[in-house]
Amino acid sequence: MSETEETRGLETVAASTSVGTGIGGTPRAAQKAHLDQATLPLDDVDLNSSSSRSTSSETRADLKRKQMESMESTSSTSQTKPDLTMPDTEVQSRNAVPVSARLQSFASWGMTKVKCARQSMNERFGKVTRTVDAQMDERIEGLREAQRNYMLIMNLAKKLSAQLKACLDTQRQLGDIFSEYGVRIVESDMQVELVRGGVVQRTVARNGDALVASLDHFVSSINTLISKTMEDTFIKVREYETMRVQYDAFRVDVEQLQTFCDANPANASKQGKLEGAIVLFEAQKTSFTVVRNELNVKLKFLDENKVAVMQKQLVLLHNATTGFFTGDVDILERCLKTYHIRRLDLATALPTQAEVKSTLQEIPMRSSSAAQTPVDE
Repeated sequence: MSETEETRGLETVAASTSVGTGIGGTPRAAQKAHLDQATLPLDDVDLNSSSSRSTSSETRADLKRKQMESMESTSSTSQTKPDLTMPDTEVQSRNAVPVSARLQSFASWGMTKVKCARQSMNERFGKVTRTVDAQMDERIEGLREAQRNYMLIMNLAKKLSAQLKACLDTQRQLGDIFSEYGVRIVESDMQVELVRGGVVQRTVARNGDALVASLDHFVSSINTLISKTMEDTFIKVREYETMRVQYDAFRVDVEQLQTFCDANPANASKQGKLEGAIVLFEAQKTSFTVVRNELNVKLKFLDENKVAVMQKQLVLLHNATTGFFTGDVDILERCLKTYHIRRLDLATALPTQAEVKSTLQEIPMRSSSAAQTPVDE
């Protein structure tokens, strides 16, 4: 390389250093001018320079206008409703109290659950004694036995109703076949018997519908007694059993602390714990007594209601069954009206006893002599 070329290269480097180049070889002065032009106020921007520059300027103007509007709306909201955004110290202090109370309640609930679980396990292994109310336990066991018996009765009545419905459908079909075949047959004697058989089968089916309706009403009433009335009492029984376990857990704690304090009377910390345990035990004893009294009242009312409902439904079932198997239509109709039972299968009422007799008397019966045909020897 000659001295002249080297001198020219050094001059070029110096010139570029004094002017400065930006990213991609762009002069720094040009980039700075471009940035200054981008940050000029909206009034100083030339909107007629180019279409792209005017579009970007309008976009920035819209954004700035929206920002100003949102800031003004926020400031106006904060001025009109200062209590919502800036609560005072009194509100903060009131909100701080329930938090500590909730934490304390949660801690107390956790300790109670731990004590109850420990009491249940110790009762199963026979390490501690449990409070026994023989009269209450006997009444609760009697209630469970009554529920099992009522459920058995309800299931059997439901099964009988389903079987009787199937039998009545078959009888109805048989009566229709008798009547249809009696109309088409030529033999007069056989036609009379077929028509008579159709009337009898349809009458029995209609009487059976009344018995089915009575059975369904019986099942519905027993189901209500079991699933609602008894279940409400069993909810109280479960609450009573839970309160009994809690009562025994606090009682055992007091007994253990009392035993320790009797052996070590100089231990002040255990004495304080014993006093606190006695206070909790008394509160638990009061709650347990309240729940036990409520359960006594519920069991008393349930016994009265159970006997009254069962007697009423048994009378209905006995009358309907007797009326069906004896063919007494008046008894069946009286049962439906007394208990306000509505039969969904039939739109018409049951025929009376007189109507059934008159219908059967209209069809002539063959005598035993007429039924025998002479045989030629």
